[in-house]
Amino acid sequence: MKKPQLENIHADVLHSFRVKHSVLAHLDSPWHHHEAVELFYIHRGAGTRFVGDHIGPFGAGDLVLTGPHLPHVWKDEATLSENNVTPLVEAICVQFELSALGNGFFDLPEMNEVQSLLQAARRGLLVEGRARMTVVEHLWELVGAQGVRRIILLVKILNVLATARVCQPLSSEGFLALFDHEDSGRMNQVFHYLTEHFTRPLTLDEVAAVAHMSKTAFCRYFKTRTRKTFLEYLNEMRIGYACKLLVERDHSISEVAPTCGFHSVPYFSRQFKRVTGFAPGEYRAKFDAFHS
Repeated sequence: MKKPQLENIHADVLHSFRVKHSVLAHLDSPWHHHEAVELFYIHRGAGTRFVGDHIGPFGAGDLVLTGPHLPHVWKDEATLSENNVTPLVEAICVQFELSALGNGFFDLPEMNEVQSLLQAARRGLLVEGRARMTVVEHLWELVGAQGVRRIILLVKILNVLATARVCQPLSSEGFLALFDHEDSGRMNQVFHYLTEHFTRPLTLDEVAAVAHMSKTAFCRYFKTRTRKTFLEYLNEMRIGYACKLLVERDHSISEVAPTCGFHSVPYFSRQFKRVTGFAPGEYRAKFDAFHS
């Protein structure tokens, strides 16, 4: 199994930060973290996002800001189109280190609101409302911008996000504090393994072996790191994927359960309500009503 590592983010010699517009058959990044702040926009595509201990569905229009060293990965539905040519995922990714615009830039008094935004981004922030539309417009400008225009647009984007106050935190407050970067290799291996295999039957023995620990030691370790039991975390990953399948309406509820790794529909329904507050049918109906 490929071991996820700290991703090193480097802008090229002509730029102080990275802007990448990608059109891909699918997203293939592993579960990872890096020193850069990242703004990730999905123009086309759908799947499940993992940000810290958050699991949730994403679709076109998804816009998320993640702070330094917050583990994250986007897993799309890698189903080829009929002609096997049309890409499924189009995204814009902006990555910048806190020193990218000069040491102390974000400590200036004029940047107080942006500094608060960046602090909040350590949990990951889902951008919603009118602010998202404004930021997306700036992102498309940023893709083709050169020179000082790039810096102006980046600051504009941060100002919109900092003053709009419509960003929804994703990961729990305790997750980042529990994410020890010196020991991230072991936890990264576990998270990566789960994101690759959560839809099939998984045993505690199997996952503990990935961490090279006994079952008992692994259970203590996992609970300390995530504040959730292994089964709670695994079920929430599966429920996040189930939410995506339910809103897409390609599966009946009885089909969604085994597709997500649940082999008992009643158990799936109980877990779904525990995590979301709704029965699967209620969740689908509320989504349909909201988007009708």
